[in-house]
Amino acid sequence: MTLSRWLRDYLYIPLGGNRAGRARMLLNLMLTMLLGGLWHGVAWNFVIWGGLHGLLLVVHQLATRWQRREQRPLRWSDTPRIVLVFHAVCLLWIFFRAHSFTDASAVLHRLFTGTYTETWPVMQVGVVALCVALHVLERAARIHLPAVRERLSGPWGAVIEGAALGTVAGLVILFGGVGGEFIYFQF
Repeated sequence: MTLSRWLRDYLYIPLGGNRAGRARMLLNLMLTMLLGGLWHGVAWNFVIWGGLHGLLLVVHQLATRWQRREQRPLRWSDTPRIVLVFHAVCLLWIFFRAHSFTDASAVLHRLFTGTYTETWPVMQVGVVALCVALHVLERAARIHLPAVRERLSGPWGAVIEGAALGTVAGLVILFGGVGGEFIYFQF
């Protein structure tokens, strides 16, 4: 069983899920994520991680209420929203991974003030920007250019995607440094 299913089955649904109205559903989402944060550890960084993820889910629910729920291909106009949500979630993971609230605050301070002593963060931003740009271009080409769609659907598609993934993997190995112990080994 995954943690998401456990949170849904044993917290969200027993709290009432989405059966008791919209306001209660939003409260249940918030409580579920707060308790999910506490499940990982009784520390402020986990409370903040769970609470802010719950807040993001509430904001998402409120924002999608006014949008039409239609299935459509991604558009260039979707890019700012995707980038914003991606970066918000990544920032919140700092609280999860940090050993304490103080450590998370220090990381965020260095991130936003630029007080790095290495060039590695600049290289990370460049690699991420390149990967995002390539993904957006590939997606747009598949949607809007029939010739590109046909080529990527044929045998060359697998070669191109494999080369792209291999390049990203090579960059991670080359610039990744030494990682820490897998986070769930401590639970």
